[in-house]
Amino acid sequence: MKNLFALSLFLLLISTCRNEDDDVPSCPGEHPSFEVSYTIPTSENNHIDRTDWTFVSDANGTVLKDYRADWGTTKRMILTDHCTEDLDFSIVYARDGYGFEGLETIVEINTLTSVETGKDFSTPNKHGSNRTYSPPGLRIIINNTPEDLEEISFVRNSLNATPVSLDHDNHIGYISISGSIPNQKPIFVTTKRSSETIQRGFIMPPPPYFYNNELTLDYQDFTVISEPQTVRFPYLENWRYELYGTYEEAPIKDLYISHGLINEDSTQPADEVTLMVPNDSTTTPIIFKAFTSYGNGVGMSTTTLPEQIELAPSGLDGNLNSRSCDFFNTEGLDLVVASWYYFTINYEGRKYRCTWNVYLDPTATSSYTLPELPVALLERLPFLSELDNPTGLHLCGTQFSGPSTYREVSPQYFYNESDRFWQERIGYQRECVNIE
Repeated sequence: MKNLFALSLFLLLISTCRNEDDDVPSCPGEHPSFEVSYTIPTSENNHIDRTDWTFVSDANGTVLKDYRADWGTTKRMILTDHCTEDLDFSIVYARDGYGFEGLETIVEINTLTSVETGKDFSTPNKHGSNRTYSPPGLRIIINNTPEDLEEISFVRNSLNATPVSLDHDNHIGYISISGSIPNQKPIFVTTKRSSETIQRGFIMPPPPYFYNNELTLDYQDFTVISEPQTVRFPYLENWRYELYGTYEEAPIKDLYISHGLINEDSTQPADEVTLMVPNDSTTTPIIFKAFTSYGNGVGMSTTTLPEQIELAPSGLDGNLNSRSCDFFNTEGLDLVVASWYYFTINYEGRKYRCTWNVYLDPTATSSYTLPELPVALLERLPFLSELDNPTGLHLCGTQFSGPSTYREVSPQYFYNESDRFWQERIGYQRECVNIE
């Protein structure tokens, strides 16, 4: 009788074992639940004809669950018995707008691979619809300027100069601002005397205190002292650099201090630039960025101004094959972003443009194939079925200065709206290459 019981138990154990080739999944309960949630702010509803979608797909590219996004509503996608840890989360934005060839439907898809369960992706307010702006045509008047004042500068995120004028006879300086400026950002105005090597600056916290589109200051208000510091670049190239400070009293805390281009004029090549850096504690910490190109090129960011920029690119490269790509030379990189871009899809007499960005862990994979798209999304936007012939692929690899793994940093590209300089504060080196 005991032998019969043992035999029955053995046969029962055999019958409950499953092979990978069986129709029934072999791992129910191994990863019993997976959950992500997301919210799109109501303020993002600033386009009448727009579509937002999210979906979760597995390692084979199969869509497991999807939802059309509702503004201001939090959605949770919960999966059970999915039998894999390698799930990808994607957000689709589609809206009508003006592109290179007039009115187009513009689509951006962002996919985060190997997502950890429990993540909350509350979509940043990408279009800035909560911001308010000053009316155009503002003017700043500076009284009691010294006779040897030679320069006034209104620092802004543009390489176009802001018109200024000096009335030496009446000791007045004028700044004319043609466009609008965000009311949430601080304004930095600098002055330079010929008898001094320093700059004297004034930080105006928001909101701007303009009366009838004018702001009157006195030269004695310019108490932020900036001193010259030189940065050497690793080789001759068309470099662009940006220097920011941090101003805690403003809702948008980044303070634009300096920016520029070197070697744009190849007749006078240079390998260094001198920046005026504030020594005021209210503008620290600083952020310094330098890069050669948004396409093929290198870049870096640090919270201390280096005397010499040191870069050691890995030689990132890759191949493109329709919806698939592979990439190599990724030693030392913490993150690779592969971007498929399509210019322009012509579908039933209309023009569409699409970019699909995929965030990848180069320590875990060296290739990727775009997943399927949800059926309901394709029914609404049928031109997305025409993604087999991309215009090209853009690869960007990032090595962070601090100890930051892919799982630690990659989700922040999706939901970190409180600090748009979060990755610059960590510090990084970056290299990008176009594959066609």
